[in-house]
Amino acid sequence: MKQGRETTQEERIQIAKECIASGKNYGKMALKYQVTRVLEPV
Repeated sequence: MKQGRETTQEERIQIAKECIASGKNYGKMALKYQVTRVLEPV
């Protein structure tokens, strides 16, 4: 996957919630939201 896009804090929270709800399927969330990393340290 190429470089992802910038996300807002609210988007990151929503992505994290969906990721947890989907059984921590990071790849699926990365594709859905067009980002390279779903969860990264702050």
